[in-house]
Amino acid sequence: MCALPIIGALALTGCDVALAVVDDAVRNQAEQTIVTAQPVASCVVDNATTSEILSVAGDGVTGIDQGTITTVLDVLKRKETINCVVNNGIGGLF
Repeated sequence: MCALPIIGALALTGCDVALAVVDDAVRNQAEQTIVTAQPVASCVVDNATTSEILSVAGDGVTGIDQGTITTVLDVLKRKETINCVVNNGIGGLF
């Protein structure tokens, strides 16, 4: 009966270690994705209107929705944004 709590504690410790490894891996992947997308994000911000920037920034707090996606895609379709992405950021996307 006394061994059961000890076995349970050891099992939980193993779970904590496994969760920490998974958490680290997910964080590393997210960081790499953000670094890869950074030049594109900069191009979007540089070519967005003040209103678009405020809208997307607000969505970062309240939650991304279809309006956020539409705004970003509209900015991405602009000639200046496309040129910026081609010149600064497309290499990291492929």
